[in-house]
Amino acid sequence: MTKFFELLKKQPLFTAALAVAVAVLAVRLPQPSYWNKCVLRILMCGTTLFFLYLVSGEKTIFQSSAQIGYTFKHLLGFLIFAFIMGLLGVFGIIQSGSVEGGVLLRLITLALMFLFACLFEELCFRAVLNDAIVYQFRHSKNVFVVSAVVSSLVFGVVHIIGSPVTNAVEWGQAVMKTLSCAIMGFAMLILYWKTRSVWAIGLVHALFDFLSSFGLIFEGTASLGAGSYVRAGQEGVVGFITLGVQTLVSAAITLRVWKKVGKTIDFEAMRESW
Repeated sequence: MTKFFELLKKQPLFTAALAVAVAVLAVRLPQPSYWNKCVLRILMCGTTLFFLYLVSGEKTIFQSSAQIGYTFKHLLGFLIFAFIMGLLGVFGIIQSGSVEGGVLLRLITLALMFLFACLFEELCFRAVLNDAIVYQFRHSKNVFVVSAVVSSLVFGVVHIIGSPVTNAVEWGQAVMKTLSCAIMGFAMLILYWKTRSVWAIGLVHALFDFLSSFGLIFEGTASLGAGSYVRAGQEGVVGFITLGVQTLVSAAITLRVWKKVGKTIDFEAMRESW
């Protein structure tokens, strides 16, 4: 076992691939309730922290710059958009008359679930994957371009793994979901490069997911999970349009983040010191 851990430390890309594989397999497990989802994601946070320690040691876990205010400031556009989407979802649920009891308990469970789910995603797809690529290809001047493309696309693709894509509308939703997540993931990666605070980015990510899915506290069934972003029939057309709008908004916000934050990063110095 010791030799295996030494191998993981010496081969960061292999360790990152293993972390992503474990993450994908874990979220594909049966999750019949919000509480099951919450517990699983807590366990995944611990597992991903272990992989991150093998890749980066203590650098990201304990030596990150906890610039929460700075991170929230530059990702505020995503939170505003998430709040708008969440309100629309609440109105739809109320109008359908499908509001159920137990709202307070579901609110607490969902808040915890989103917190640990997003922390685990940031640890895996921002910290572990980025750090592994940087350490593996540190001497390449294009290392951060490679990290941006790979980590963002992987983050986008994992959101649609297992989705039922059998026609053009479903494929369109899958593509739009991948793009919207990848673009938002790039914005968060820029902030990670700037601050190295995976914790602050995780908090913003959690708040985004919670605000955009706020209406779920009024529903008694666990409607989250792999493949849930792809809808069939008329709902699929609405879903495609919604995801298309989300992709455009994400692109606009990410462009602003790049101009305000990305252009201030000294990539050459970061390549040598990361």
